[in-house]
Amino acid sequence: ARNHTTHGSTLNPSLPEQSILPGWLPKYGLILILFFSLLIAEVLTALTNGDVLVYGPRVLPRLSSYDAVSRLMVTGLAVLPFLLGRKYLATPQHHRTLVFAFVIAGLIYSLPTLWEVRLSPQLNFQVYGIRFGDWSQNVRNGGFRPMVFLKHGLWLAVFLGITCIAAIAYIRMAEPRHKLKAMVASVWLLGTLVLMNSLGGLLVALVLAVPVFFFPARIQMLIAAGFAIVVLTYPIMRGAGLVPIDRALSIADSIDPQRASSLAYRLRNEDVLLEKAEQRPLFGWGSWARNQVYNQEGNDISVTDGVWVIVIGSNGWVGYLGRFGLLCAPIILLAFGRRRYPLDRATTAVVMMLTVNLLDLIPNSALNSITWLMAGALAGRLEYRLPAPDSSSLDGGESPTEPGLEKGGQLKSDHPAYSRQTAVHHRRKKETRDA
Repeated sequence: ARNHTTHGSTLNPSLPEQSILPGWLPKYGLILILFFSLLIAEVLTALTNGDVLVYGPRVLPRLSSYDAVSRLMVTGLAVLPFLLGRKYLATPQHHRTLVFAFVIAGLIYSLPTLWEVRLSPQLNFQVYGIRFGDWSQNVRNGGFRPMVFLKHGLWLAVFLGITCIAAIAYIRMAEPRHKLKAMVASVWLLGTLVLMNSLGGLLVALVLAVPVFFFPARIQMLIAAGFAIVVLTYPIMRGAGLVPIDRALSIADSIDPQRASSLAYRLRNEDVLLEKAEQRPLFGWGSWARNQVYNQEGNDISVTDGVWVIVIGSNGWVGYLGRFGLLCAPIILLAFGRRRYPLDRATTAVVMMLTVNLLDLIPNSALNSITWLMAGALAGRLEYRLPAPDSSSLDGGESPTEPGLEKGGQLKSDHPAYSRQTAVHHRRKKETRDA
């Protein structure tokens, strides 16, 4: 492996071959079950929706084996970043590199973002000749909400929120001589997020920025696990009336009546869509907009915003648990299995970055490749074994050293990185016989 250094610190140190996990499928039992649940749900959804739906003049086609194969391929391509992250980004050194890469990506992307803040979202049209969505959604508080080359300004807000958390986390990971640069990057990205006029993305970033900067890794992991459990069980709480909707609407109205009206509209649509999803709870209604709600004239009277309600309506609870289980389970397992997985700042930073994205999946639909990549990197960490930490924890000192790592991120040579590599054990047996 090659050594790549940036700002004087080793970000991708020389790694032994075992740091790349063997095989392409997850080896951790629960993760493997969730992965196959996600794929099986696509097939069974098609097999259980062989009826034609008629709403007045609108006729929605039945699903066939062709749809099953098509959806299976689409889902397989969607989760490919998860498999890549699990295989190639499983170690704390890789997580450190991933955090730094997000910081650099955020700084680069902030430049066209600020351009659109000033001159309106025009880059998609000027470069590609296309426009996305309703133009009114790009106007906020007398200014503009940029979207650069994404489909919606909310997607950009989530991405910059993730990079902002990455920059704040990197302050605690960087060497003392580079901390000032990390602080400047954090302030720059946070300021860009403020200027974007996206309240939701800004609030999520601010809420998580406090524990990332002030709290020890163990507390950060527990906070992230708590949010992951809320996201995973949100449909149950929503259906049972446990979500404080009235309180949320009251707070939104005190901030901006227009935003409160928008939130109330979304919640009404969620109620309607959930009611239809309950008619086919296991595998949902499938594709071709069969999960939508129509009136007697065949008009679509529902709007799907949150990913969770889209997934439940399309693939039912089996598909939902498979998809959101893959996103949430690695965080929960790492948080409550700290004796098996020694905490380190790099992995904790990736956990908090993924948490930003997860919280946005409740009201919005910013589920994309980087979401799956971060989840896959954490799922790989469940398979990657480090020796137990020494007497001191990472949380107290300035050194970025992780358990089982030399200062600067180098893996200790006397510890095998991945205990399931049979080649390591065979080599050790041979060396013993030769001795």
